[in-house]
Amino acid sequence: MKIGRQAKANTMYKVSIHNNGGQKYASSQPFTLDENGKKHYFHKHWGIVDDNMKFQANSTYFYVSLEERRKLIFPSDWDLSEIEALSGTGHRGVIEYNGGDLDRMYGPTWFLDNVALIFNKL
Repeated sequence: MKIGRQAKANTMYKVSIHNNGGQKYASSQPFTLDENGKKHYFHKHWGIVDDNMKFQANSTYFYVSLEERRKLIFPSDWDLSEIEALSGTGHRGVIEYNGGDLDRMYGPTWFLDNVALIFNKL
């Protein structure tokens, strides 16, 4: 049996447009191997692409590690300015604030904190 052309190692990181339900998704096509060694491909959506070819990242893009993001190969004609503006060196879930100390509690946390302050004064 003939063996087909070998795939390049970075092929699974190439991002292309996947049209689905009238939306243009920026997706890659990684694969999984079953117990027989057969490849099963699926679409991994990294965000959407508008009519001006501007990429808008979704949570999948932001939740992967920086190493994984750097492996993605985007087409050269796409506008990636939004991810360049949003991609910082900060950690997920950390609020960056350059001002002085500020109480950011609200809702039940704020209420319970004030109840605790009242009981500490008694």
